[in-house]
Amino acid sequence: MTNDKKDKIRKHASIFRGLIIAYSLVFVTFLIVKFAKPELLSQVMTGYTFKWYYLSFLSLPISFYGVWYVLNLAPNRQLTKTNQVLGLLFFGIIGMWISFPWKNKLEKQIKRDEKRIKFE
Repeated sequence: MTNDKKDKIRKHASIFRGLIIAYSLVFVTFLIVKFAKPELLSQVMTGYTFKWYYLSFLSLPISFYGVWYVLNLAPNRQLTKTNQVLGLLFFGIIGMWISFPWKNKLEKQIKRDEKRIKFE
């Protein structure tokens, strides 16, 4: 595996990591405000009703980016890729955290992928 490919994997993994964390913060903040202080939400959004599916539309591009990352760049085995894609598509934010690219795990996978014999 070339250094350019390793850098590309690390770059997209960090972007995916950042998107998951940002979306999780937005999601958790909305949940806390919605259930703990619903009057605050109605004061801030006067004349505008925020529906739950608006928040799920925000997760679609992140999920699609995650599917692209898992299928094209992630140095995982094929069965792991399949499980992560299904998790991203059907479990939403929980699926995002299941496929979350942890730094130390990513480095181990890159090293394992270098040692693997490939017949091309």
